[in-house]
Amino acid sequence: MNSIFRAGSVPALVVALFGSAITAQVATAQDTPRDGFALTALAYPGQATVATLSNGDVVAFDGFSVDRYDATGSLLQNLTAFANFKFGSFMLVDPSETFVVLGESSTQNLYRIELAGGGTTVLANLPNNYDAVRESATTIVVSAASSGFSADNEVWRVHTTTGVATLLATIVGPSGPVAMDAAGDLYYGTVGTSFPAPAGSSDILRFDAADLTGAPVLDASDATVFGAGFDGAGDLVCDAATGNVYLAENDFFDGSNIVFQVGPTRALSLAVVDGAIFNAIGGLEFSAGTSPAAFAPFQPAFGGTLRYTTTDFFSTFERTQVEPARPEVNLVGPGVSGPGVFSVQLSEAPKNGVAVFVFGVQSLYTPLELPFLFGGAPVFSGIDVGTAIIGPIVGTSASGTAQLNYTNDGTLGGTAVIQAICVDPLFGIVGSSTTAAL
Repeated sequence: MNSIFRAGSVPALVVALFGSAITAQVATAQDTPRDGFALTALAYPGQATVATLSNGDVVAFDGFSVDRYDATGSLLQNLTAFANFKFGSFMLVDPSETFVVLGESSTQNLYRIELAGGGTTVLANLPNNYDAVRESATTIVVSAASSGFSADNEVWRVHTTTGVATLLATIVGPSGPVAMDAAGDLYYGTVGTSFPAPAGSSDILRFDAADLTGAPVLDASDATVFGAGFDGAGDLVCDAATGNVYLAENDFFDGSNIVFQVGPTRALSLAVVDGAIFNAIGGLEFSAGTSPAAFAPFQPAFGGTLRYTTTDFFSTFERTQVEPARPEVNLVGPGVSGPGVFSVQLSEAPKNGVAVFVFGVQSLYTPLELPFLFGGAPVFSGIDVGTAIIGPIVGTSASGTAQLNYTNDGTLGGTAVIQAICVDPLFGIVGSSTTAAL
């Protein structure tokens, strides 16, 4: 997870002049989630390198000090402070959450900072360190142009106790982001040598864990291409539970910035969120959800959480989380509470897809939904299967809506629950809606 606020950047200068105070940002109206996802603004100190703990606390480095905040943005503790401003590159939390590793590209150091406030140790000096990923309880892997900007980029393993650094790979081009899956395979985003990078010039490479020994030192020919033809590689993160890799693509030519779930090619990758034009996305973090829910369009929010930071390098500094967003079923009309007509309204479903409505007995409904697998994404429902009525089946509109109209003769109150199973235009099951009770 690399910071987009690095040496020589405008936001780094803003920090140097004004410092930072953590605040809850205005909702990220300019960023647009793709269908089936939702965005939530998070507290963010602005112009800072951050890492999130499992309880939601945030460790932030603003160039001068490393501080711990709670999830609402309240300062909990100052962990360390530096006399002179430093440009933060990355921050990682160790698996036991007892310390963080901070990289900075001013004095080029990697620091180990104890979360209990027990001190700061210089682990290593890696010039032009750019990004890093946690490899094990005792090692991280760092991307750094340690031999200078005119040389190939280097990938190092650094021991988080001893600071011993082992060169693992050299890759042509400027420093690229790194990520790692649960098997220990390393992912690297290549970056074009010209700026702005030409369209399609960035690939996502995968190095097998077994090859990351340091002898021999690897290069790009030792990797396989995991995803090809992206318009830049700003940051990477991996969902350890599924192996899915997410890329922040910042195209400084046309100003677009998109988070993708990486597929074999850019065209076959799933776009998750579009950033505001001429902003840049970085600081990717991923928290796995509750299986079998997936971080996928139209799934429950507990399918996983992706966090990112974004900036226009001048006045906008935001931190946002992305979660799946289920389609919603609502009941509208006088017949909901007594005699009369009412509508079953489905919204936020796949556009131009299909909705299979399911009716159940309210007294047999359980809020603790069970997962059902039909060959597509998991479907969650608390409707009693033995008494459920399937149908009707209707198409959804170009805006992802559908509606059924009924009349309540006055006897339906408290009897039924209604839900929709949602299908995309390619007839793939993507999940189920929320449930409404009559």
